[in-house]
Amino acid sequence: MRREATLQAKAQLDEAADKVRAIVAEYERLVREKHQFLRRMKSNVQAELALIEDAIAEMPDMVHEKKVPPAPPAPPIKPKDDGVKEQEDD
Repeated sequence: MRREATLQAKAQLDEAADKVRAIVAEYERLVREKHQFLRRMKSNVQAELALIEDAIAEMPDMVHEKKVPPAPPAPPIKPKDDGVKEQEDD
């Protein structure tokens, strides 16, 4: 009986160890995939940042350019006087 209990306990330990190995292997796979994804994202973000920096470099530098004063506002438009005067009734 004692021998059977020992064999049963060993079988349970082996089964548990197999489960642990399977779980650890799955965890390591997920970690590798996460790192691969993060490396791709980092590469994409760096490429996007380079494009933005290039676009900014091509823009004119508005700070150091001469500031041109804005044009004065146009004078208000007066209605045309057609030369006809209204007569008042007395």
